[in-house]
Amino acid sequence: MPTGVLFEMKAKARRDHTRIAILSGLISLCLFFACLDFTHIGQLSTEGLLSLVFAEILALLVLTFFAFKRRLGLFEPVTLFSAYYVTIVPVALYYLFTDFGTSIIVNSTSFRHSTDRLLMTSMIYYVVGYACMLIGYYVTKTKRPIAVHLEDRRVMPNGVLNIFIGVFLIIGLVNFAYNVQAISGGNVIDYVANTAGRDYEFEGKGLTTIGYHFAWVAIYVWFFKVLRQNRITVPFLLFALVGFVMKVSTGRITSTLVFLGSFVVIYYFVSPEKPGESSKDKKYLLFLVSLAGLGIIFYFLRILSALRYQGIFDLQAVEQFMSFENFAYLAIDRGNVPHIPILMKIIDSWGEDIGFLYGRSFVTWILSIVPTGIVDPNTYLISLKIKNAWFSHLIGAGGLPPTGVGEGYANFGPVGPFFGMFLFGAFCGVLYNWAAMARSYWVLVVYSQVLLGFIAIYPKTDFANCSPWYIVPILLTAAALKATSYFGKILARRDSVAEPIRTR
Repeated sequence: MPTGVLFEMKAKARRDHTRIAILSGLISLCLFFACLDFTHIGQLSTEGLLSLVFAEILALLVLTFFAFKRRLGLFEPVTLFSAYYVTIVPVALYYLFTDFGTSIIVNSTSFRHSTDRLLMTSMIYYVVGYACMLIGYYVTKTKRPIAVHLEDRRVMPNGVLNIFIGVFLIIGLVNFAYNVQAISGGNVIDYVANTAGRDYEFEGKGLTTIGYHFAWVAIYVWFFKVLRQNRITVPFLLFALVGFVMKVSTGRITSTLVFLGSFVVIYYFVSPEKPGESSKDKKYLLFLVSLAGLGIIFYFLRILSALRYQGIFDLQAVEQFMSFENFAYLAIDRGNVPHIPILMKIIDSWGEDIGFLYGRSFVTWILSIVPTGIVDPNTYLISLKIKNAWFSHLIGAGGLPPTGVGEGYANFGPVGPFFGMFLFGAFCGVLYNWAAMARSYWVLVVYSQVLLGFIAIYPKTDFANCSPWYIVPILLTAAALKATSYFGKILARRDSVAEPIRTR
């Protein structure tokens, strides 16, 4: 290509980036001023005004990152993390201008310091923490793109794949059928519709979903076969739908969306189009928006299921549920976005009331694969420590996620958010490098699940969401497939050698 043409292309690219950056800044400023209640701003304290400033800095920082990053892969860890991280800004504005009036966390506990000061400190941590995450990510990440090599039939025969698919599906479907019969008398629709009380039902009857994991792994193995043959079959789609229904029936929204979205992420890297191309990313961006919308739908259906389970599912309850005030409460105060009040409480009281963890939470997530009868989750999960220490009186099961920045503080105190976010960024870089260098479908399955189920939502959670169930079952299955294929070829070779030579 002529030097002049190349120079012109680079200059045009720089101008485009500059225009995008300016546009992003203007949009951010417009959103900032649109959110301000000018009749209320004069009543803000100095700490409150500084919280506004740092919220704006965070918005500009994230938008500038998107504007100036060249060839930003849609399914890179830093992309999805940043897209969710920026929701901290409207959440901070919401709490600031409602004076935490609807916050169940702030209004059900006490603080040693003022909420304005704690909010300001939280926003500082969020700004610097984001910068530390970017540094950790780009210090470790390779420039090599993710590409996948699918083992051919000589290495992994279809016959071996079919055996694993069949056996695993039978195990999963038998487990599912037994649970449906035990809880809903064989009525699948009733079983799926009543997910709100699922944990209590399983605990009371001694049921398990361990067999479901075999079915889900079988569908990933089948998808490998589909990609290799470059042909989607009706039986695959039917069993994939059954696997999705099994996921929905567990009542766990995040894992359901991860299961669905992981197939799209896998196909993104396996399909002939080159990852990172703008035309391709635009197509998949629509999927991400749709996935987020589906998550919102599932969440509200889960709440309606809870109303039905409690016997209060009537028109009045539904109307109250659909009100704008209740929507804001469910979307923000219930922690479906980064829960700033939890971080505020951690900054205020963690060191005195609970004690710093000194890095333990960054490794104890591995224990989540161990049955709770052997290892009590209350001993290692930050979310449960938070609830047991400060909010045990609140109604509802489950813990209260500390946010990624909060996990850093819970481990190392005031310097923890900086080190913790750097460590998280480095983890993201290492995960990306593993997927890029392995060039393996099976590693890509792990990558896609960890990406959607942990990295993308880390702004509101902690390392406990990096579930071993995303990693161990598929890697063990891949190892078993390769071993079975290898020994199968050895046995076949021996049989051919040992066969006697026929004589006339």
